Amino acid sequence: MRTRAFSLALAGLICFLQGVGAQTKAFRPAEAGVGISFLVGDPTGEFSRFVDVGYGGEFFGRFPLEPQGLVSLRADLGFLIYGYESSRVCFDGIGCRVQGRLQTSNGIFFGGIGPELALPLDWMRPYVNVILGFGYFSTMSRFPESTVPPMTPRWISALPPTLTT
Repeated sequence: MRTRAFSLALAGLICFLQGVGAQTKAFRPAEAGVGISFLVGDPTGEFSRFVDVGYGGEFFGRFPLEPQGLVSLRADLGFLIYGYESSRVCFDGIGCRVQGRLQTSNGIFFGGIGPELALPLDWMRPYVNVILGFGYFSTMSRFPESTVPPMTPRWISALPPTLTT
């Protein structure tokens, strides 16, 4: 799993460097901006024993606090999906004669805001930022409606109604 994450990061760096080589003029003075990025999360420590590599996206915005763009205010909002499982399960009290498909997904939703320091060079703008924010870990399990069998047998609902007087 770590090899896959490293390969994706290396491919992204190669694409970035090809774009940088095509730049012919220096960056303009800093402007406010927004962006979207693709994320790859590689779990570490005990967490890595339970989950694989996660994938997700991030939306971010920055607002320069001075004209050269050395200091900006940055905000991030994103998600990471690190697990999905679908399995057949039996219902309590009925046994395995009636089964349903249980779907479980694991993810992280996060966001934050903080300062960003950048070095505006002619051909790139390296930066570092510090974020104060939140992270919400989520595990959701559900039975899709189309996979849960009805509790009433079909032959009972097919009988004609009877009237008693």
